[in-house]
Amino acid sequence: MNRKLLIVIFLTGLLLVGLGCGVAFAQYSQFEYVGEQQIGAEELTEVTLTEQLQHQGDIIVDVWAQVEAAVQADASVAKDAICVDVAYNEDYVEVVVLQDCRWATEENDAFGLGWGGGDASDLQMIFDLRDAVLADIKEHQISAYSFADIETVTVRVHPDNVARVKFY
Repeated sequence: MNRKLLIVIFLTGLLLVGLGCGVAFAQYSQFEYVGEQQIGAEELTEVTLTEQLQHQGDIIVDVWAQVEAAVQADASVAKDAICVDVAYNEDYVEVVVLQDCRWATEENDAFGLGWGGGDASDLQMIFDLRDAVLADIKEHQISAYSFADIETVTVRVHPDNVARVKFY
């Protein structure tokens, strides 16, 4: 009698788990995938960082591979200077130009784009992600979520120096 009761309880639990999975699958299969969504992209800040060139060789700018980087000729920039325009979310990152980049040599000017934590804590980032996911669930859609940190990097140099700029 005791074994039969255990088997009945086990099978009833298995049936309830199956029903729960079926209902969840039916609900989530109706969701629409809407692509990538960047959290904090509406709060981007632009800053221009200016550095002096010391050498006549290549100008190496070390940026992350996922950052959209471009070089632009600008006659208003001095021949011995480089201007780096960065669009970023100051809540999540803080941007600085590092002089002691790993690509620096005696002939080359090398600048690393460095960043650290911004004003937002990890807990705030989790809450921002939670808010985005819950808003999408209400709309019966789902996205691939990422945080907007550094969006674009535009290096402005004098037209004579455009050919010297290299990204790593």
